[in-house]
Amino acid sequence: MKKFIYIVLGIFFLSANGFSEEKLVDRIVVEIDNEIVTFKDINDETAPFVKKIKAAGYLPEEEKKLIEQLRQKMLQNLIDEKIAEIAAKRSGIKISEEEVEKYIERIRKEQNLSEEMFKKALEREGFSIEDYKKRIRKQIIQKKLVDYEVRSKIVITEQDMKKYYDENLEKYKGVKEFEIWHITFPRKFYSEDDKIKIMNKASKLSSLAKTKNNFTGISEDIKNYTQGFNALSGNLGFYKAEDLSEGIREVIETLGKGVVSEPVSTSKGIQIFYVSDIKKTSSKSFDEAKSEIRNILYSVDLEKKFEEWINRLKENMHITIIE
Repeated sequence: MKKFIYIVLGIFFLSANGFSEEKLVDRIVVEIDNEIVTFKDINDETAPFVKKIKAAGYLPEEEKKLIEQLRQKMLQNLIDEKIAEIAAKRSGIKISEEEVEKYIERIRKEQNLSEEMFKKALEREGFSIEDYKKRIRKQIIQKKLVDYEVRSKIVITEQDMKKYYDENLEKYKGVKEFEIWHITFPRKFYSEDDKIKIMNKASKLSSLAKTKNNFTGISEDIKNYTQGFNALSGNLGFYKAEDLSEGIREVIETLGKGVVSEPVSTSKGIQIFYVSDIKKTSSKSFDEAKSEIRNILYSVDLEKKFEEWINRLKENMHITIIE
């Protein structure tokens, strides 16, 4: 028989920024068949992403909205993880301490870190080695369960791969990639009254960069012209046009190699772009693309089947989100 899934309130945590962390650190957020998710769990999982959002230069309202969306998504992820954890316990899956140690050792060696460096890297992320072991143990148990319940049921055929290739021929003909540099005056650090002043500064920087045909030759000018506005600058790496937001894509596609843009107003603020290199990826035949396509289709099917499996588990669990 299906158990009733009772949700008291699903969005209370959206305003969590307005509360004192000390008051909410141990607060129970969700109960799932005698297991719990706490406010601290959500806070710990979202912290690295919140830090990046806050550093990105969004306006306060945009920043708040993104953090709210992040918390909502993270709560759902934690519920799904807890459900999988309960299912793993019921299935009797266990792992040894040696298995955990070997898994961590493999990660450490892949990162080319000594034991001391690895420990310090964990501490920078806010983990003790014991905390990390607990997290890894949980991940291994869940992976074993998902391997059995989900991955074992995924089949990718030759016909599936050929169909994907034929439907995405443009992708495999080879595409341009742009190496992009930027100077950004983040919107949240200037008012509308300052916008003309910022545009003037950006125009002067753009003109200076054009005389040098790059950004590296005007590093001191960048510091001087951006002082007081928390401007950001640097190399963003290589991007395909399709991976850029519409406004930025339109600017980048008009720039040739070694060309600096005029200042443009985007969702991030006032920005200048410079394309230092353009390369074209090689075209791929079906045989050359098969491995990549298999991974793409596998990932899509895995996500779909995992969601279906989690939903089946939910039907037999009592889930309460507490106000």
